[in-house]
Amino acid sequence: MARVLILLPVAAFALAALAAACGGDGPSIPPDRTPDSPGGASSRLEGTAWRLERIGARGALTNAPPWLRFEDGGKLGGTTGCNSLGGEWKTSGDKLMLSGIVSTLIGCEGAVAEQEASFLAVLRAVERYRVQGTTLVLLDADGVVKATFMDEESAP
Repeated sequence: MARVLILLPVAAFALAALAAACGGDGPSIPPDRTPDSPGGASSRLEGTAWRLERIGARGALTNAPPWLRFEDGGKLGGTTGCNSLGGEWKTSGDKLMLSGIVSTLIGCEGAVAEQEASFLAVLRAVERYRVQGTTLVLLDADGVVKATFMDEESAP
């Protein structure tokens, strides 16, 4: 019982943080955001919803695809495919720093739970990024591709 009482404030804080980070009506892409827009890749990254296509060499589950949205002001929102997540982001050149990542605590099972664990590990490991047309690639410090995303509006 004491364990439940301790987890309730943590869950309430996580949900409040997610509500602040994930505000809005869902994924949409402003019409002025194009791969060639002034401001480069960071401009394209911001305000775009990105659906996970691959974690390393594995494809994302089509029934529970994680996605990320890099909001104005450095707020990050999204889902692991099972739980909502939020946090903060900033870029400097091709460097991408993600911090304060929190997620809801819904129990996931089987392949969805495995995908969630891999996805959260990628978010902890990412240090660089690049946007190539409608594709976002997240890389570690050594330049190894950790995950590939597609612009939600362009995804099949």
